[in-house]
Amino acid sequence: MKRRGWIAVSAFCALVSASVVLSAPQTTERVCVATPPDLARPGPGFELLDFAGRDAWATRDWDRPQFAAFQLPAHWLFWRKNGPRVMLADEARFEKSPGCGAGEFTYLTAFGRDLVRVAEFRSVQGSPLGAAPPRMVLEKHHVLTFAKDRVVWTLTDPDGTELIAVTKAMDSPKAPISTPEGWTLTKVQLDQDLHLPLVGQVQVIRLEDGYSYQGLVARP
Repeated sequence: MKRRGWIAVSAFCALVSASVVLSAPQTTERVCVATPPDLARPGPGFELLDFAGRDAWATRDWDRPQFAAFQLPAHWLFWRKNGPRVMLADEARFEKSPGCGAGEFTYLTAFGRDLVRVAEFRSVQGSPLGAAPPRMVLEKHHVLTFAKDRVVWTLTDPDGTELIAVTKAMDSPKAPISTPEGWTLTKVQLDQDLHLPLVGQVQVIRLEDGYSYQGLVARP
């Protein structure tokens, strides 16, 4: 009975999410097109998170004052703003949108901007809207490179799972300061380039200082 109830709630949320997108003015969706996103240019990134449809949509087509002033319509009940976020890697590229073939991406045009589907939520432990530390599992296809001689920060949970700091908020401190009880924060000086393929199911944890740590989910 509990599982049926969860399925019913999820189906309702998905229906609401779909109806919101379809009813929004000047909103279109292009599914799995061979057009790579322009997300590598300098500056912070911005996202709209759809917790009903379980999608993350990213763009560089806002600036900080515009995004701060932007308000989601009241009937977009399950959507939240996320950003601006600063990428810590020296290079980053998305290989595809979830559910698409290699080099294909799904786009949502809304509010006069093109947003690309960069992740699909698979599970959430705790609140996705601010509990500390929220732990999420996403599907995404994101390849990062940290250059030699860089300092990177790793976060290791009590079970020994190691995550790396990937993004931070604009107002985050220069170095991370938050560490959950029982976890270990480590500063690492790279002696060679670090290539980090966040491809498949990825665990994401964001702490109170605004730093986001990510790593592949270990296969059983």
